[in-house]
Amino acid sequence: MAVSSSFRSGIVLLLICFLVSVSSGALDIVMPAGTPPRLFMTEDEMVRLRARAKDPQWEKQCADLLKEADSCLENVPAIPHQGGQWTHWYSCPKDGGSFITDTPTAHRCSVCGEVYSGYPYDDAYITYMHNRYNNNLQTIAIAYVIEPTGVRAKHIRDSLLEYASFYEDLPLHDRDGNTTLSAARLYAQTLDESVNLCKFCFAYDLVYGDPCFSEEDHRIIQEHLLLPMCETIQRYDMRISNWQTWHNSAVGCAGLLTGERELVDWAINGKSGLMFQMERSVLSGGMWYEGAPGYHWYSFHALYYLLEAAGRAGMNLWNLPPVKRMLDGPLRQLYPDLTFPAIHDSPRTSILGNRGFYEMGYSHFKDERYLPLLTVRDSRDALLYGADSLPEEKGALTLDSYNDDEEALAVLRNPDGKTAVFLDYTRARVGHMHPATVNLLLFAQGEERLAEAGRLPYGNPLHKEWCRQTVSHNTVVVNETSHKRIESTCTFFEVGEGWRAARAMATLDGEKYALNRTVVLADKAVIDIFRCRSKEDALFDLPLHFRGEWADLPEMKEEAVSFEVPGYREFREVKEAVSHADWYTLATGASSRIVLQIADAGQQFVGRSPGYQYEENLPMLMRRLSGKEAVFVTVFHLLEGDAVPDAARCSTDASGTVTVQTGGLTVQADENALRITP
Repeated sequence: MAVSSSFRSGIVLLLICFLVSVSSGALDIVMPAGTPPRLFMTEDEMVRLRARAKDPQWEKQCADLLKEADSCLENVPAIPHQGGQWTHWYSCPKDGGSFITDTPTAHRCSVCGEVYSGYPYDDAYITYMHNRYNNNLQTIAIAYVIEPTGVRAKHIRDSLLEYASFYEDLPLHDRDGNTTLSAARLYAQTLDESVNLCKFCFAYDLVYGDPCFSEEDHRIIQEHLLLPMCETIQRYDMRISNWQTWHNSAVGCAGLLTGERELVDWAINGKSGLMFQMERSVLSGGMWYEGAPGYHWYSFHALYYLLEAAGRAGMNLWNLPPVKRMLDGPLRQLYPDLTFPAIHDSPRTSILGNRGFYEMGYSHFKDERYLPLLTVRDSRDALLYGADSLPEEKGALTLDSYNDDEEALAVLRNPDGKTAVFLDYTRARVGHMHPATVNLLLFAQGEERLAEAGRLPYGNPLHKEWCRQTVSHNTVVVNETSHKRIESTCTFFEVGEGWRAARAMATLDGEKYALNRTVVLADKAVIDIFRCRSKEDALFDLPLHFRGEWADLPEMKEEAVSFEVPGYREFREVKEAVSHADWYTLATGASSRIVLQIADAGQQFVGRSPGYQYEENLPMLMRRLSGKEAVFVTVFHLLEGDAVPDAARCSTDASGTVTVQTGGLTVQADENALRITP
């Protein structure tokens, strides 16, 4: 595609600005030599993959992949000749239930059974059809490498040519149907357009050299599909964003495939290119800046395409220090069962679902810390890029307590590796962070016990009305209003003999309110001291959302309680305790339970709340205090079998110092100091 002189001049200017502002400097651009380009597998790697198809270690996986590819070719859906809509529209607007697609125009809620049709549901389903089709192209392309057949290559050629035949005629449209900068053609946003372009490039590269392609085929695919998609994507500069990371990878891969150096330079060295993203988006501890584990892996997945393609062109991007940190960082932020908490806009996921990236990481870095994740080698990344052999002794993953101020997260772990407490003191300064600071999560007895809100599809009103409300988290809500204008810091973090402790402080709404939370993890208990202060009389609510089931409740009033403010109105079956109760028991398994000991004299409400899926019905306890000051004290006794709790002794002296004694520990906490003695 021809590139104007003004565009070239703009690129040069951007690069000059970039070199001034970013210490890492620009990367020398190297374009692939020879035809075909071979960006995702070299000829030698293709030979190795074919050999793996006969290797007992990989034989079944290869056979299954070939079978899947054959199934894709036997059941080829028609390519929709229209752009799709935002997939976050594709859920029930009433209860958040996922859709069951009865037909392309009939979408049935899995919860209430209501059937929806028309806009935006039919159009969102079009996106799913494009995604399925293009995921299949990747599978067929890998199968082609294992067993090169004209049928497989021809299908990919014909598919790309068909997309090229109508792509430029598709109207630009965003999630609202407008032609904003984020608008795309195949999809409703440049983010999804970029993801799909990466898939096109991957499949195209693997079959590029097949004789079924003519020179005219290549010209049409490049000039009427790949390059126009780049033009669509480049309209929207997101600066620091997971979107821009996908933009860069898509444009960079397409530039390498088509020989357009300017595109590669834009993707890597441009104003918002890869080098800028790595400098600004990856925290010192390795996590993606948006604070949600799901977006960390989503962004790394984007990087994967450009890292691999650029590497075979002669640019080793894997050696950029932030790349290694992005693999190391998540190893700290795990529950004992190797899942990630659903912090902020993130689903509950397992690191094992991303172990393919550690296959690649081990191939590049030989870091033995990755080996415990590679006991099963069934990912496609392992098949394509994994080392031929791994050490037999892979060891075990070590999880330690840590505090990271950039992440605004303190993690406390018991030495036995079975219990973990997360104190999330987020500052909520970016879009995917929830407004819920000094939020507490607890993993114990083999499962998450204090649950997070996670996320629902963003187009579903319940995501904003529930997931993004402070009351859906395990932290104090002031005046029934979600946190805003948050400033926070961790003021204490220490690992002692038989205990681990963290304290985080936060101010809300221009220091109008102050929250001070101290958490101590002992052997069989968690001590939680939550101090609140307001410049004027205020209402303080502390909700706790559990996984388990109530086993012992105090006497409750007969009449149900309802709330009408956002978030609160999603509570279900709420009743108020007749009087202040000191003990609540939560059954957490056949022989385990958590006994909550409470040392504050406020109102107590028991009900149910949504979980990661809105239709979940989790036990909820909310306590309410009022005034200019409030202190919530909770001891979570973690019990197995017939064990009885070591009842804590809780007191507050005239100076306001709270003292809690349990399990051989004495914790003394005032507003400024924390003392823990065995």
